[in-house]
Amino acid sequence: MAAKRFGDVRLIKDKEKLESYRKSQKYYTEEKLLIAMIASLSVFYYMLGALCMKYSIDLIVTLPFIVIWTIWFFKLAYEENTVVKDPERIFEKVPFVLFSAFTFSIFLYLFLTKSQALWFLKN
Repeated sequence: MAAKRFGDVRLIKDKEKLESYRKSQKYYTEEKLLIAMIASLSVFYYMLGALCMKYSIDLIVTLPFIVIWTIWFFKLAYEENTVVKDPERIFEKVPFVLFSAFTFSIFLYLFLTKSQALWFLKN
């Protein structure tokens, strides 16, 4: 949601117009929203690490894909008239959607199979 608001702030430069678009926008700045996104990502990555340790250390294999996905998402957030602002338009970015599906598929496979091929990393 912070990325959606970030897209709004970047698209609508006039503060008054932005506030009339959405009342809550008067509290947001690019800096605050960027900090919120980074803080949320930090918590997400921490929880992903905990998930890997608890359920399957093999899930760590998905980390590079998730990092690439995150960087790509931030790049999308900085585009003019970004799809991040209008999530229903995300299918305009076919490579991003395919990469998202691929990453999720790897994660789901590793989570459900619990193969523990990297068991030695846990001890």
